[in-house]
Amino acid sequence: MALVLRGRTWYVYYRDERGVLASRSLRTTSKVLAKHLHEAFMAERAARKEVLELRRRFPGRVPAVVDDLAPMPEPVRRRLKIADMIAELEKIAPVSDARKRAVKRFQKTIRAKYLDEVTPAMALAYLERITRGDSNFKQFNNHRSALNKVFSLLAVSAGIERSPFAAIPSRKVADVTHHRPLTDAEFRAVMREAEEPYRTAAALGFYAGADMSTAFSLPGHAVDLQRRLIRWRRPKTGTWYTAGIHAELLPMLEALHFSPTSNAPILAHRATATRFRYFQRLFIRLGIFDTDSGSAGFHSLRASFFTRCDEAQLHRRATNLAGGHKDDAMTDLYSADVTAAHEIETLPPVLSK
Repeated sequence: MALVLRGRTWYVYYRDERGVLASRSLRTTSKVLAKHLHEAFMAERAARKEVLELRRRFPGRVPAVVDDLAPMPEPVRRRLKIADMIAELEKIAPVSDARKRAVKRFQKTIRAKYLDEVTPAMALAYLERITRGDSNFKQFNNHRSALNKVFSLLAVSAGIERSPFAAIPSRKVADVTHHRPLTDAEFRAVMREAEEPYRTAAALGFYAGADMSTAFSLPGHAVDLQRRLIRWRRPKTGTWYTAGIHAELLPMLEALHFSPTSNAPILAHRATATRFRYFQRLFIRLGIFDTDSGSAGFHSLRASFFTRCDEAQLHRRATNLAGGHKDDAMTDLYSADVTAAHEIETLPPVLSK
């Protein structure tokens, strides 16, 4: 006997009592389930063959222990609705907010009712549709990775053998945008012209290596003005951001008068598009343009921070901490890691020049 995939359904091929080749649908698209049903079918046929042999050898006197076997039950197809993905995931493990967002977007967009109806072609078309214009493939790869993990976790519940996203390779970033660091004069110009909250956000990038998302998301409890330390676990990625507070950054943070126990961001909320547009227009107005060494934008402030750290030959750990890491055990405020973070405070001043 043999298993054969016809379309999306598995069939078992065998020879009947007359030796004629016959087939039977197993009514499943899962190879794993089909293998189990195939083994059960083979066991049933072997038992029936043994019963027939006993009846041939002992006509009219079949032993009492030998009974006719009941017909093989129809296979139960295990299916999971796409609408129930999050509820089923929560039975396995806590679901992160980022993974919930990816699943909810998938649920709203995909044209299928059950998980086993999603093919690799449909998965690829979905990724290309929602990440159109993603030149560096970062969004494509992130969504692919998140949904592949989800489908893999739900494979048993959904009765599928493999995630449809597993067959889709991650795309290689071919053209990475490099940002040039700002000169001291350019940074002073930004500090003179920028309005709040953009001025403090720019200072967080220049003095502490914060990217725009981190600068506008830092909660009050993450900023310890007494210990002159910023320490925050980014909720989206789970990485820790740790940086000492430079002397020229300290008065800007003190002027915000935020609560040291608050979960609210210390900077006033601005939409992501609004932030990028503001700095784009500000740089153009100040004559801060792209050069052969890279483009000019908010990330130039972060590039300036790492460049200044390298020029000052700071401990490499200082830049690693500001860049982010996933060490959950880093809880001691007096650890060697924090000592490295405080090295940022030794960078030379710029505004007081």
